[in-house]
Amino acid sequence: MRSLSDKQWRLVDLALGAPKLENETDIAIEKKARGNFGRQHKNQSSCRMQHSGHISDVNVCIVQAPARKSVATEAVGVDLVAMLRNCVLPSLMLNLALVVPCTQACVIRLAYNEVAAPPYYYGDGGRTPEHPGPAVELVDLAATKLGCKIAWQRKPLKRIVRELESNDIDATIALSYSTERAAFLAYPMKNGAPDGDLALWTLSYDFYVRRGSTLKWDGKQFNRRPESVGANAGYSVVTDLKSLGIATEEAPGDLNNLTKLLNKRIEVYAGQSMFVDQLREQPEFAEIERLAPPYIRKDYFLVFSHGFYGNSADTVNRLWKQIAELKKSQGDSLFKKYQALFNGGVATKER
Repeated sequence: MRSLSDKQWRLVDLALGAPKLENETDIAIEKKARGNFGRQHKNQSSCRMQHSGHISDVNVCIVQAPARKSVATEAVGVDLVAMLRNCVLPSLMLNLALVVPCTQACVIRLAYNEVAAPPYYYGDGGRTPEHPGPAVELVDLAATKLGCKIAWQRKPLKRIVRELESNDIDATIALSYSTERAAFLAYPMKNGAPDGDLALWTLSYDFYVRRGSTLKWDGKQFNRRPESVGANAGYSVVTDLKSLGIATEEAPGDLNNLTKLLNKRIEVYAGQSMFVDQLREQPEFAEIERLAPPYIRKDYFLVFSHGFYGNSADTVNRLWKQIAELKKSQGDSLFKKYQALFNGGVATKER
């Protein structure tokens, strides 16, 4: 790469906060230098960090510094290494470099379950409603505050998990923690465990049976071995029950599973009480009862692929914290908004 002239170094100084050029001659030189920078950056492979086929938000352009000091290098000082730590190839990290931000936007490819989970998100069959739900709005608002854009997608949960593992998508909402998932997903962690303070929400799983069933649950075990246990396809509760020696029959969605329960195709259903109890208010499910106490409580998180987190750890960590702050300040109002919309029959309108 060509050495930079004093005028070009002046342009770098400008980008880092030096006083603006005043006379027409310097302005003309600045324009010419800027054009030179553009051509250099265009041909410079280190200016782009590729991530899963798209440009990550942590892109930087690296310009090797000659043996001289400028206002720019003095302004950067000892913070330079920290700025480069997560952005530059390890072989370049010890070099003295200048960092000039590139213009690529932060875009997060986020897919979430195509089956609605009121009151957190709405819309079935891959469609997104006009009012998508407080969880979707919360994540979208937090991303916007950080200068990121969410590319929303709806897919079956099992496909989402596969694509996160292969880094074909960047994130999803509403996954609980498991050691199996943590092998390929990034969760907000604290002292070696998932940080519940940074969860999107917390839910409990309960067991549901037909009225009159002789099956009982004491919080640790059943009074007898159930004939068959239903569970949502791809949900972590399947693994949890397997660890207790209980095999499950998987089907997508609470509606499908409750219908199987009514038709005696399963004896008991392990479902999330917040969603199942809403369906139990409908006359056709009045014969379904909930066993006490709850089976388990779980936190649900916005999680990221290891590939995205590896390239954008700072952005991900700031996003988790931003969501937690917004949940405290705006969470109640968002849920009240959707409670009013849902009661008015508006929230499920498709767009």
